[in-house]
Amino acid sequence: MTLQDFLLVLVGALIGFISSIGIIIVEKWLDRFGKFNIFYKLYKTEHVTESLGYIEDDDEITFVVPVMFELQNTTNTTRVIRDLSAMLYNNECLVGKMIQVAKFRAFETTNGEKIITKERDFGSAKNSYSFVIPSQNIQREYCNFAYTIDISEIANYYFNEVKLQYFDEKNKMHLFTLRKIENSWGAEKLLIDEDWQLAKLR
Repeated sequence: MTLQDFLLVLVGALIGFISSIGIIIVEKWLDRFGKFNIFYKLYKTEHVTESLGYIEDDDEITFVVPVMFELQNTTNTTRVIRDLSAMLYNNECLVGKMIQVAKFRAFETTNGEKIITKERDFGSAKNSYSFVIPSQNIQREYCNFAYTIDISEIANYYFNEVKLQYFDEKNKMHLFTLRKIENSWGAEKLLIDEDWQLAKLR
């Protein structure tokens, strides 16, 4: 083989390699087409720990936010939501991160024995607030967030907005408004969502 033949083979191999890389990049780029949407509803049930609003118990008050999500992935690649959290803000200043509730149980005492009358798990498997959404898929998840303070400390924990925060598969943080609150810790009646809301990034 002459030097010219060798160079022609080398150039051909290089062009083939570059073409293959280009095809892979284009395929991955095309796979990202479509949308990843987060729809949500603030809801309530008959049980107090799953009812939007405030619960007073002795010297403490708890703000409860139950949320039903529908996670819609119309792309051809798996999407990830990691550490989905509810955050309390006051004019863009973080007040606190709400607790991710794992489960609740309702008990009834019969003949001196406690019996579980209702039980609900929140989040994904093992009560995690991280979710994997396969391509071309939609899945429903129930989450519940709570934040408890001493009633005497209400003035120090004023907030006017609840935001949802999560990290994606590239560990990029996303933040969007869940609900504006006019009178935190007050007697304001918080309304549930009658229809699905589309989360819009802020």
